[in-house]
Amino acid sequence: MKTIKEQFLNLGNGDMLGVWQEVCELFNLYDSAVYNNDEEFFELFGGTAYEALQRAHFGGYNWSDSFVMFDGYGNFESGNYIEEMIDIDQAVECIEANPERFEQWFDFETDEEE
Repeated sequence: MKTIKEQFLNLGNGDMLGVWQEVCELFNLYDSAVYNNDEEFFELFGGTAYEALQRAHFGGYNWSDSFVMFDGYGNFESGNYIEEMIDIDQAVECIEANPERFEQWFDFETDEEE
């Protein structure tokens, strides 16, 4: 059976994003949350047009990237590869400590099954 880390790295972007959002919720890592770079994100977090432009200008934001998050200054940081925007080791640690929250994404091996 593949390790949790191997299973995590084999997830598609949508599932990996869902797992990371769950990790952020469990660990209260709201500053590390990653979102789809779409209209819904800007409706929720963009503020005024002026504020959104400021956050994009002063952050590392590219309109055509797939994902967006906040940098340490509240500006937008974007990227196309979610695995480069998240802490994989922290995710694996959280998944292993809270398997009941991640059953829809992972196959957990137990001693009883062997």
